[in-house]
Amino acid sequence: MINYNPITPSNFAPLLKTTTENGTHRIVTRGGRYSGKTTTVIQDALDGYISIPGANIVIARVDDCDFRKTSFATVKKELYRFGIAQYCDIPKRTGDIIFRPNGNIIRFIATGGDEHRTKGLDFERGYVHRFIHDEAQELTEEFEVKGAEKTLLRLMDDTTKWIYIYNPPPFRGEFANQYFPKLVREGRAIEIYSSWEDIYDLLEPEVIAEIERDKASDYNYYLYEYMGQITAANGLVYPQFRREKHVTNIYQLLAQGDRVIELILGLDEGTVNDSTCVTPLAIMGSGRAVVLDCFENDPLIAGQQSPSEQSRALINYRNELLTKFSFLRYVRRRWIFECAEGGQMLRLQFEADTHGTEECMNVGQKNIMGDIKRVRSMLSEGILLFHTDVNVNTETLIKDIENYVFDEKTNTIKKGQRDDTIDSMEYATKLYYDAPLRIL
Repeated sequence: MINYNPITPSNFAPLLKTTTENGTHRIVTRGGRYSGKTTTVIQDALDGYISIPGANIVIARVDDCDFRKTSFATVKKELYRFGIAQYCDIPKRTGDIIFRPNGNIIRFIATGGDEHRTKGLDFERGYVHRFIHDEAQELTEEFEVKGAEKTLLRLMDDTTKWIYIYNPPPFRGEFANQYFPKLVREGRAIEIYSSWEDIYDLLEPEVIAEIERDKASDYNYYLYEYMGQITAANGLVYPQFRREKHVTNIYQLLAQGDRVIELILGLDEGTVNDSTCVTPLAIMGSGRAVVLDCFENDPLIAGQQSPSEQSRALINYRNELLTKFSFLRYVRRRWIFECAEGGQMLRLQFEADTHGTEECMNVGQKNIMGDIKRVRSMLSEGILLFHTDVNVNTETLIKDIENYVFDEKTNTIKKGQRDDTIDSMEYATKLYYDAPLRIL
Protein backbone atom coordinates (compact mmCIF):
# COMPACT_ATOMS: atom_id res chain seq x y z
CA MET A 1 0.00 0.00 0.00
CA ILE A 2 1.27 3.46 -0.87
CA ASN A 3 1.70 5.71 2.17
CA TYR A 4 2.02 9.25 0.82
CA ASN A 5 1.73 12.01 3.43
CA PRO A 6 3.44 15.26 2.35
CA ILE A 7 3.82 18.25 4.67
CA THR A 8 2.30 21.40 3.17
CA PRO A 9 3.03 24.80 4.79
CA SER A 10 -0.17 26.75 5.42
CA ASN A 11 0.73 29.56 3.02
CA PHE A 12 0.63 27.05 0.13
CA ALA A 13 -3.08 26.38 0.71
CA PRO A 14 -4.10 27.55 -2.83
CA LEU A 15 -2.29 24.49 -4.20
CA LEU A 16 -4.71 22.18 -2.41
CA LYS A 17 -7.88 23.68 -3.85
CA THR A 18 -9.47 22.33 -7.00
CA THR A 19 -9.86 25.89 -8.28
CA THR A 20 -8.24 29.05 -6.98
CA GLU A 21 -10.21 31.92 -5.46
CA ASN A 22 -10.65 33.91 -8.64
CA GLY A 23 -11.00 30.97 -11.00
CA THR A 24 -7.55 31.30 -12.53
CA HIS A 25 -5.41 28.25 -13.20
CA ARG A 26 -2.16 30.17 -12.63
CA ILE A 27 -0.20 30.28 -9.40
CA VAL A 28 2.98 32.28 -8.91
CA THR A 29 5.22 31.10 -6.08
CA ARG A 30 7.83 33.67 -5.07
CA GLY A 31 10.49 33.57 -2.39
CA GLY A 32 14.14 33.07 -1.52
CA ARG A 33 16.38 30.07 -0.96
CA TYR A 34 15.36 27.41 1.55
CA SER A 35 11.72 28.48 1.31
CA GLY A 36 10.21 25.12 0.32
CA LYS A 37 8.71 26.39 -2.95
CA THR A 38 9.81 23.67 -5.37
CA THR A 39 9.54 20.81 -2.90
CA THR A 40 6.03 21.77 -1.77
CA VAL A 41 4.79 22.28 -5.33
CA ILE A 42 6.17 18.90 -6.41
CA GLN A 43 4.68 17.16 -3.36
CA ASP A 44 1.27 18.62 -4.20
CA ALA A 45 1.61 17.50 -7.81
CA LEU A 46 2.59 13.95 -6.79
CA ASP A 47 -0.54 13.63 -4.67
CA GLY A 48 -2.71 13.88 -7.80
CA TYR A 49 -0.18 11.94 -9.87
CA ILE A 50 -0.62 8.77 -7.80
CA SER A 51 -4.33 9.10 -7.01
CA ILE A 52 -6.00 10.46 -10.17
CA PRO A 53 -5.89 8.43 -13.41
CA GLY A 54 -4.65 10.60 -16.26
CA ALA A 55 -3.16 13.32 -14.01
CA ASN A 56 0.13 13.87 -15.79
CA ILE A 57 2.79 16.36 -14.65
CA VAL A 58 4.93 18.61 -16.83
CA ILE A 59 8.04 20.22 -15.38
CA ALA A 60 9.64 22.95 -17.47
CA ARG A 61 12.87 24.93 -17.46
CA VAL A 62 14.53 27.15 -20.03
CA ASP A 63 16.33 25.28 -22.78
CA ASP A 64 19.90 25.53 -21.46
CA CYS A 65 19.28 23.92 -18.05
CA ASP A 66 20.46 20.54 -16.80
CA PHE A 67 17.43 18.70 -15.38
CA ARG A 68 19.60 15.93 -13.93
CA LYS A 69 21.07 18.21 -11.27
CA THR A 70 17.93 20.23 -10.59
CA SER A 71 14.25 19.39 -11.09
CA PHE A 72 14.75 15.73 -12.09
CA ALA A 73 16.84 15.11 -8.97
CA THR A 74 14.25 16.85 -6.76
CA VAL A 75 11.40 14.74 -8.15
CA LYS A 76 13.33 11.50 -7.62
CA LYS A 77 14.13 12.53 -4.05
CA GLU A 78 10.45 13.07 -3.28
CA LEU A 79 9.45 9.77 -4.90
CA TYR A 80 11.92 7.92 -2.69
CA ARG A 81 11.10 9.96 0.43
CA PHE A 82 7.46 8.91 0.39
CA GLY A 83 8.01 5.33 -0.76
CA ILE A 84 6.57 5.86 -4.24
CA ALA A 85 9.73 5.21 -6.29
CA GLN A 86 9.30 1.42 -6.20
CA TYR A 87 6.07 1.80 -8.16
CA CYS A 88 7.67 4.02 -10.83
CA ASP A 89 9.77 3.48 -13.94
CA ILE A 90 12.58 6.00 -13.44
CA PRO A 91 15.22 6.35 -16.18
CA LYS A 92 18.86 6.83 -15.24
CA ARG A 93 19.04 9.98 -17.32
CA THR A 94 16.37 12.68 -17.60
CA GLY A 95 13.22 11.26 -19.18
CA ASP A 96 9.60 10.35 -18.52
CA ILE A 97 8.87 8.93 -15.08
CA ILE A 98 5.91 6.55 -15.30
CA PHE A 99 3.74 5.55 -12.34
CA ARG A 100 2.95 1.95 -13.18
CA PRO A 101 -0.38 1.54 -11.28
CA ASN A 102 -2.18 4.12 -13.46
CA GLY A 103 0.26 4.95 -16.26
CA ASN A 104 0.58 8.64 -15.33
CA ILE A 105 3.67 10.42 -16.61
CA ILE A 106 6.02 13.07 -15.27
CA ARG A 107 7.58 14.76 -18.29
CA PHE A 108 10.47 17.23 -18.36
CA ILE A 109 10.44 19.78 -21.16
CA ALA A 110 12.55 22.74 -22.24
CA THR A 111 11.00 26.11 -23.06
CA GLY A 112 12.36 29.43 -24.24
CA GLY A 113 13.71 30.92 -27.42
CA ASP A 114 10.72 29.99 -29.58
CA GLU A 115 7.00 30.48 -29.04
CA HIS A 116 6.31 27.10 -30.68
CA ARG A 117 8.92 25.19 -28.67
CA THR A 118 6.27 23.24 -26.73
CA LYS A 119 3.78 22.82 -29.58
CA GLY A 120 4.43 19.08 -29.86
CA LEU A 121 3.71 18.33 -26.21
CA ASP A 122 1.01 15.67 -25.88
CA PHE A 123 0.05 12.56 -23.94
CA GLU A 124 -1.57 9.37 -25.25
CA ARG A 125 -3.93 9.43 -22.29
CA GLY A 126 -4.92 11.89 -19.64
CA TYR A 127 -4.26 15.61 -19.29
CA VAL A 128 -1.79 18.03 -17.68
CA HIS A 129 -2.63 18.05 -13.98
CA ARG A 130 0.27 20.34 -13.07
CA PHE A 131 2.47 22.45 -15.34
CA ILE A 132 5.40 23.51 -13.17
CA HIS A 133 7.89 26.03 -14.53
CA ASP A 134 10.81 25.84 -12.13
CA GLU A 135 13.30 28.73 -11.87
CA ALA A 136 10.92 30.92 -13.86
CA GLN A 137 13.19 33.93 -13.31
CA GLU A 138 15.21 32.50 -16.23
CA LEU A 139 12.43 33.50 -18.64
CA THR A 140 13.14 36.71 -20.53
CA GLU A 141 10.22 37.22 -22.95
CA GLU A 142 6.44 37.09 -22.67
CA PHE A 143 6.10 34.84 -25.72
CA GLU A 144 8.07 32.15 -23.89
CA VAL A 145 5.31 31.97 -21.30
CA LYS A 146 2.39 32.33 -23.69
CA GLY A 147 3.75 29.71 -26.08
CA ALA A 148 3.61 27.02 -23.39
CA GLU A 149 0.22 28.19 -22.12
CA LYS A 150 -1.28 27.99 -25.62
CA THR A 151 -0.23 24.34 -25.69
CA LEU A 152 -1.76 23.78 -22.24
CA LEU A 153 -5.15 25.07 -23.35
CA ARG A 154 -5.75 21.81 -25.25
CA LEU A 155 -4.34 19.61 -22.47
CA MET A 156 -6.03 21.00 -19.40
CA ASP A 157 -8.74 19.77 -17.05
CA ASP A 158 -10.66 21.30 -14.13
CA THR A 159 -7.80 20.39 -11.77
CA THR A 160 -5.04 21.83 -13.98
CA LYS A 161 -2.77 24.45 -12.43
CA TRP A 162 0.04 26.37 -14.11
CA ILE A 163 2.65 27.09 -11.46
CA TYR A 164 5.60 29.43 -11.88
CA ILE A 165 8.32 29.14 -9.25
CA TYR A 166 10.88 31.91 -9.05
CA ASN A 167 13.37 33.73 -6.88
CA PRO A 168 13.08 37.42 -7.81
CA PRO A 169 16.21 38.69 -9.63
CA PRO A 170 17.92 41.61 -7.87
CA PHE A 171 16.95 44.25 -10.46
CA ARG A 172 13.33 45.41 -10.59
CA GLY A 173 13.36 45.91 -14.36
CA GLU A 174 14.03 42.23 -15.16
CA PHE A 175 11.28 40.25 -16.85
CA ALA A 176 10.21 38.08 -13.90
CA ASN A 177 9.94 41.11 -11.61
CA GLN A 178 7.64 42.80 -14.11
CA TYR A 179 5.58 40.00 -15.68
CA PHE A 180 4.56 37.82 -12.74
CA PRO A 181 3.53 40.65 -10.36
CA LYS A 182 1.49 42.07 -13.23
CA LEU A 183 -0.38 38.74 -13.57
CA VAL A 184 -1.21 38.91 -9.87
CA ARG A 185 -2.29 42.59 -9.96
CA GLU A 186 -4.60 41.89 -12.91
CA GLY A 187 -6.20 38.95 -11.13
CA ARG A 188 -4.83 36.43 -13.65
CA ALA A 189 -2.77 34.57 -11.05
CA ILE A 190 -2.68 33.83 -7.34
CA GLU A 191 0.60 34.60 -5.58
CA ILE A 192 2.13 32.43 -2.88
CA TYR A 193 5.08 33.97 -1.03
CA SER A 194 7.36 31.91 1.17
CA SER A 195 10.67 32.28 2.95
CA TRP A 196 12.87 30.13 5.16
CA GLU A 197 10.86 31.32 8.17
CA ASP A 198 7.78 29.47 6.86
CA ILE A 199 9.58 26.11 7.04
CA TYR A 200 11.84 26.89 10.01
CA ASP A 201 10.99 23.64 11.80
CA LEU A 202 11.92 21.59 8.73
CA LEU A 203 15.41 23.08 8.28
CA GLU A 204 18.60 21.58 9.67
CA PRO A 205 20.31 23.58 12.45
CA GLU A 206 23.36 24.05 10.21
CA VAL A 207 21.22 25.70 7.53
CA ILE A 208 19.59 28.04 10.04
CA ALA A 209 22.99 28.98 11.45
CA GLU A 210 24.24 29.80 7.94
CA ILE A 211 21.21 32.02 7.28
CA GLU A 212 21.63 33.84 10.59
CA ARG A 213 25.33 34.48 9.86
CA ASP A 214 24.50 35.95 6.45
CA LYS A 215 21.78 38.09 8.02
CA ALA A 216 24.24 39.52 10.54
CA SER A 217 27.08 40.13 8.09
CA ASP A 218 25.19 41.42 5.00
CA TYR A 219 21.55 42.26 5.55
CA ASN A 220 20.98 43.35 1.95
CA TYR A 221 22.26 40.00 0.72
CA TYR A 222 20.04 38.24 3.27
CA LEU A 223 16.93 40.06 2.00
CA TYR A 224 17.71 39.07 -1.58
CA GLU A 225 18.99 35.53 -1.07
CA TYR A 226 16.69 34.24 1.67
CA MET A 227 13.67 36.57 1.74
CA GLY A 228 13.23 36.85 -2.03
CA GLN A 229 13.16 40.63 -2.04
CA ILE A 230 14.24 42.91 -4.88
CA THR A 231 17.15 44.82 -3.39
CA ALA A 232 18.78 46.72 -6.26
CA ALA A 233 17.42 50.13 -7.26
CA ASN A 234 19.06 50.08 -10.70
CA GLY A 235 16.60 50.99 -13.43
CA LEU A 236 13.93 52.38 -11.11
CA VAL A 237 12.38 55.68 -12.16
CA TYR A 238 11.78 56.61 -8.51
CA PRO A 239 14.48 54.90 -6.42
CA GLN A 240 13.99 57.64 -3.80
CA PHE A 241 10.62 56.22 -2.75
CA ARG A 242 10.66 54.37 0.57
CA ARG A 243 7.54 53.16 2.32
CA GLU A 244 9.01 53.77 5.76
CA LYS A 245 9.72 57.40 4.82
CA HIS A 246 6.86 58.38 2.53
CA VAL A 247 3.79 56.45 3.73
CA THR A 248 1.82 58.32 6.38
CA ASN A 249 -1.65 58.99 7.75
CA ILE A 250 -2.95 62.49 7.18
CA TYR A 251 -4.93 62.46 10.43
CA GLN A 252 -1.67 62.12 12.34
CA LEU A 253 -0.36 65.21 10.55
CA LEU A 254 -3.53 67.10 11.40
CA ALA A 255 -3.23 66.02 15.04
CA GLN A 256 0.30 67.44 15.07
CA GLY A 257 -1.06 70.86 14.09
CA ASP A 258 -0.60 70.80 10.32
CA ARG A 259 -3.56 71.77 8.13
CA VAL A 260 -4.78 71.41 4.55
CA ILE A 261 -4.77 74.69 2.64
CA GLU A 262 -5.56 73.42 -0.87
CA LEU A 263 -6.67 70.32 -2.80
CA ILE A 264 -5.13 69.62 -6.21
CA LEU A 265 -6.50 66.88 -8.46
CA GLY A 266 -4.25 65.69 -11.29
CA LEU A 267 -6.07 63.91 -14.12
CA ASP A 268 -4.68 61.63 -16.84
CA GLU A 269 -7.36 60.89 -19.44
CA GLY A 270 -7.28 57.34 -20.79
CA THR A 271 -7.72 55.98 -24.29
CA VAL A 272 -9.18 52.74 -25.63
CA ASN A 273 -6.89 50.59 -23.48
CA ASP A 274 -5.62 53.06 -20.85
CA SER A 275 -7.29 54.07 -17.61
CA THR A 276 -8.49 57.54 -16.71
CA CYS A 277 -6.87 58.30 -13.37
CA VAL A 278 -7.12 61.04 -10.76
CA THR A 279 -4.66 61.66 -7.95
CA PRO A 280 -5.91 64.06 -5.22
CA LEU A 281 -3.02 65.92 -3.57
CA ALA A 282 -3.62 67.70 -0.26
CA ILE A 283 -1.30 70.70 0.09
CA MET A 284 -0.47 71.27 3.73
CA GLY A 285 0.40 74.47 5.55
CA SER A 286 3.80 72.95 6.35
CA GLY A 287 4.59 72.67 2.66
CA ARG A 288 4.07 68.92 2.52
CA ALA A 289 1.93 67.41 -0.24
CA VAL A 290 -0.05 64.31 0.69
CA VAL A 291 -1.56 61.92 -1.86
CA LEU A 292 -4.95 61.07 -0.37
CA ASP A 293 -6.30 58.45 -2.75
CA CYS A 294 -6.15 57.21 -6.34
CA PHE A 295 -9.12 56.98 -8.69
CA GLU A 296 -8.90 54.66 -11.69
CA ASN A 297 -11.54 54.15 -14.36
CA ASP A 298 -10.30 51.21 -16.43
CA PRO A 299 -11.98 50.84 -19.88
CA LEU A 300 -11.05 47.14 -19.94
CA ILE A 301 -13.33 46.73 -16.90
CA ALA A 302 -15.96 49.45 -17.26
CA GLY A 303 -15.91 49.55 -21.06
CA GLN A 304 -14.89 52.46 -23.25
CA GLN A 305 -16.77 55.57 -22.12
CA SER A 306 -17.76 58.85 -23.72
CA PRO A 307 -16.64 62.19 -22.23
CA SER A 308 -20.07 62.62 -20.64
CA GLU A 309 -19.84 59.21 -18.93
CA GLN A 310 -16.30 59.94 -17.77
CA SER A 311 -17.40 63.34 -16.47
CA ARG A 312 -20.17 61.80 -14.38
CA ALA A 313 -17.66 59.32 -12.95
CA LEU A 314 -15.38 62.23 -11.98
CA ILE A 315 -18.22 64.07 -10.27
CA ASN A 316 -19.16 60.95 -8.32
CA TYR A 317 -15.53 60.51 -7.30
CA ARG A 318 -15.27 64.14 -6.19
CA ASN A 319 -18.35 63.71 -4.01
CA GLU A 320 -17.00 60.48 -2.50
CA LEU A 321 -13.67 62.16 -1.79
CA LEU A 322 -15.32 65.07 0.01
CA THR A 323 -17.32 62.54 2.05
CA LYS A 324 -14.21 60.57 3.01
CA PHE A 325 -12.29 63.72 3.93
CA SER A 326 -14.84 66.25 5.16
CA PHE A 327 -12.11 68.81 5.92
CA LEU A 328 -11.60 69.20 2.15
CA ARG A 329 -14.98 70.91 1.67
CA TYR A 330 -13.68 74.28 2.84
CA VAL A 331 -10.37 74.56 0.97
CA ARG A 332 -9.56 75.73 -2.54
CA ARG A 333 -9.91 72.94 -5.11
CA ARG A 334 -8.09 72.90 -8.47
CA TRP A 335 -8.06 70.32 -11.28
CA ILE A 336 -5.28 69.92 -13.83
CA PHE A 337 -6.06 67.98 -17.03
CA GLU A 338 -3.52 66.56 -19.43
CA CYS A 339 -3.06 68.52 -22.65
CA ALA A 340 -3.93 65.77 -25.19
CA GLU A 341 -7.12 66.17 -27.23
CA GLY A 342 -9.05 63.57 -25.21
CA GLY A 343 -8.08 65.29 -21.97
CA GLN A 344 -9.30 68.65 -23.24
CA MET A 345 -12.62 67.20 -24.41
CA LEU A 346 -13.12 65.69 -20.97
CA ARG A 347 -12.19 68.99 -19.28
CA LEU A 348 -14.75 70.92 -21.32
CA GLN A 349 -17.44 68.34 -20.57
CA PHE A 350 -16.57 68.35 -16.86
CA GLU A 351 -16.70 72.15 -16.69
CA ALA A 352 -20.12 72.12 -18.38
CA ASP A 353 -21.48 69.42 -16.06
CA THR A 354 -20.25 71.23 -12.94
CA HIS A 355 -21.49 74.60 -14.29
CA GLY A 356 -18.07 76.17 -13.90
CA THR A 357 -17.91 75.59 -10.16
CA GLU A 358 -14.72 73.52 -10.46
CA GLU A 359 -11.47 75.37 -11.19
CA CYS A 360 -9.88 73.53 -14.12
CA MET A 361 -6.71 74.11 -16.13
CA ASN A 362 -4.44 72.37 -18.61
CA VAL A 363 -1.10 70.70 -18.02
CA GLY A 364 0.40 72.70 -20.86
CA GLN A 365 3.56 71.41 -22.52
CA LYS A 366 4.28 67.93 -21.19
CA ASN A 367 7.86 67.25 -20.14
CA ILE A 368 8.40 63.64 -19.09
CA MET A 369 11.85 64.03 -17.56
CA GLY A 370 10.87 67.35 -16.03
CA ASP A 371 7.95 65.65 -14.28
CA ILE A 372 10.23 62.86 -13.07
CA LYS A 373 12.86 65.26 -11.71
CA ARG A 374 10.20 67.26 -9.88
CA VAL A 375 8.72 64.18 -8.18
CA ARG A 376 12.19 62.82 -7.39
CA SER A 377 13.05 66.08 -5.70
CA MET A 378 9.85 66.04 -3.66
CA LEU A 379 10.53 62.46 -2.55
CA SER A 380 14.16 63.21 -1.66
CA GLU A 381 13.12 66.20 0.44
CA GLY A 382 10.34 64.27 2.15
CA ILE A 383 7.74 66.70 0.81
CA LEU A 384 5.61 64.18 -1.13
CA LEU A 385 3.81 61.72 1.16
CA PHE A 386 1.14 59.04 0.68
CA HIS A 387 -1.86 58.60 2.98
CA THR A 388 -3.00 54.99 3.42
CA ASP A 389 -5.92 53.40 5.22
CA VAL A 390 -8.67 50.90 4.42
CA ASN A 391 -10.90 53.49 2.74
CA VAL A 392 -8.53 54.65 0.01
CA ASN A 393 -6.81 53.20 -3.04
CA THR A 394 -3.37 54.79 -2.56
CA GLU A 395 -1.71 51.36 -2.36
CA THR A 396 -2.36 50.87 -6.09
CA LEU A 397 -0.35 54.00 -6.90
CA ILE A 398 2.41 53.01 -4.47
CA LYS A 399 2.83 49.61 -6.12
CA ASP A 400 2.91 51.24 -9.54
CA ILE A 401 5.69 53.57 -8.35
CA GLU A 402 7.67 50.66 -6.90
CA ASN A 403 7.54 48.85 -10.25
CA TYR A 404 8.09 51.85 -12.55
CA VAL A 405 11.34 51.31 -14.50
CA PHE A 406 13.44 52.55 -17.37
CA ASP A 407 14.14 50.44 -20.45
CA GLU A 408 17.80 49.48 -20.11
CA LYS A 409 18.24 49.41 -23.90
CA THR A 410 16.82 52.85 -24.69
CA ASN A 411 17.18 54.67 -21.33
CA THR A 412 13.58 55.83 -21.71
CA ILE A 413 10.48 54.85 -19.73
CA LYS A 414 9.75 51.21 -20.47
CA LYS A 415 6.59 50.72 -22.52
CA GLY A 416 3.66 48.62 -21.39
CA GLN A 417 3.85 49.59 -17.70
CA ARG A 418 1.04 50.80 -15.47
CA ASP A 419 1.78 54.50 -15.70
CA ASP A 420 -1.65 56.17 -15.82
CA THR A 421 -1.81 56.52 -12.03
CA ILE A 422 1.74 57.88 -11.99
CA ASP A 423 1.01 60.40 -14.76
CA SER A 424 -1.94 61.79 -12.80
CA MET A 425 0.28 62.15 -9.72
CA GLU A 426 2.97 63.92 -11.74
CA TYR A 427 0.41 66.36 -13.16
CA ALA A 428 -0.85 67.17 -9.66
CA THR A 429 2.67 68.10 -8.54
CA LYS A 430 2.84 70.74 -11.29
CA LEU A 431 0.29 72.91 -9.52
CA TYR A 432 2.06 72.38 -6.22
CA TYR A 433 4.89 74.56 -7.49
CA ASP A 434 2.55 77.37 -8.51
CA ALA A 435 2.26 78.52 -4.90
CA PRO A 436 5.11 79.26 -2.47
CA LEU A 437 5.73 76.86 0.39
CA ARG A 438 4.74 77.70 3.94
CA ILE A 439 6.66 76.04 6.73
CA LEU A 440 5.15 75.75 10.21
